[in-house]
Amino acid sequence: MHDQIDHFAVRITTPANPFEPEKHGERRFWYILEGEATVTIDGESTTVGPTDLILLAPWTDHSLRADKSVRWICFG
Repeated sequence: MHDQIDHFAVRITTPANPFEPEKHGERRFWYILEGEATVTIDGESTTVGPTDLILLAPWTDHSLRADKSVRWICFG
């Protein structure tokens, strides 16, 4: 058995275009390329920036907001 990536997206989040809360059954990773943002996972928020890697376990509620622009990769 091997793991494979079924999802890969480069995203840009801005104040006008937040990544709204969602949850799904797959594990995801977010890798921050540029900018700073606030990531909220199951109600707990933290600030993230370039080179941070965030692990999102299945069925966790998660969102990302930024005061400016943040570019990041979502994969899993």
